[in-house]
Amino acid sequence: MLSTTESEKAQMVRCITNIEAPRVLEIGAFQGATTRVLAQAAASRGGSVVVIDPMRWSAELLQNGIRRHFGSRLNLLSRVVEKALGTSGYEHTFWSTVGEYSDAVKLYRALSNDLDLIARDDDPLSAFDVVFIDGDHGYEGAASDLLHWGARTVRGGTIFVHDATPAFPGVLSALAEFGRAHAVDVEYPSAESLAVIRVQQDFQMTRPLAEMGARAASMMAAR
Repeated sequence: MLSTTESEKAQMVRCITNIEAPRVLEIGAFQGATTRVLAQAAASRGGSVVVIDPMRWSAELLQNGIRRHFGSRLNLLSRVVEKALGTSGYEHTFWSTVGEYSDAVKLYRALSNDLDLIARDDDPLSAFDVVFIDGDHGYEGAASDLLHWGARTVRGGTIFVHDATPAFPGVLSALAEFGRAHAVDVEYPSAESLAVIRVQQDFQMTRPLAEMGARAASMMAAR
């Protein structure tokens, strides 16, 4: 539930404002602090931001709280939290934060690993110039986001991944595997936590990447 720093936001803004009519994807928006900044930058260039977030407290606390820091060791507590919170959410706060830039934002209320969402052929979901991943921080969640959403980044685009630090080994493992599968360089942060992949080629479903996706999917199904 930690937001991006001001310098991390500025780094993404610089990237977005260099693109005409940028198509931006944000996975894991929470209450919209980063979304507002991305939307302002995208709108200034005639672009827009797609947000994927369930907008439910139970999902946020489970994916970015309990499971982010404790993994599967607290599955029982996770089930209790999910039952207690039900469908209560923070969407009102999200839109209030985004404010006057809401017209530049399209929200998909879902987890990023939702198979129905991944399979949808909506034009706004088809390709992106900039992808910002800040969702599930376990290996399987980060790997799924890179496989299903990062790989929709067009040639010349950029993928940003938050919390790429030793505190979140699953994120680092997923980044390393994605880099090997696509033969792309991952720029790990020397300070703060934002990893960068500059896309120089069209992504293709290579065998290592398919295996990576299958491994992530099987791990998620077993949870």
